[in-house]
Amino acid sequence: LFMGKKLWFFFPSDQIDLLHGGKVNPFQPNLDLYPNLVHASPLICVQEVGEMVYTPSGWWHCVLNLEKGFALTENFINELNFDDVMKDLLSVGATKAIAKLKGIRQSFSVRKQSV
Repeated sequence: LFMGKKLWFFFPSDQIDLLHGGKVNPFQPNLDLYPNLVHASPLICVQEVGEMVYTPSGWWHCVLNLEKGFALTENFINELNFDDVMKDLLSVGATKAIAKLKGIRQSFSVRKQSV
């Protein structure tokens, strides 16, 4: 984070069912509409300038900018989350991204076999 301040909520993968498919806003939840959220126990942190935050694979997270800010973010796809990423891409019809990822996976398989 280069400028600003962010509030992060992280929910472990075993709590995803409590999040109503990501429809709930955990910062201002409507508990009448999304009652399962009361059973979730998020890890909460405030990110300040100069700090980096890592989101574990499979964890659901949300961020609230507490101040105007400027940040650099990056998403990673690896062997642990590859199938989940593919399912997400399939669900939105991202056919070009799916084709590229299949090509990347194939090149890694070929590289492993030649080592």
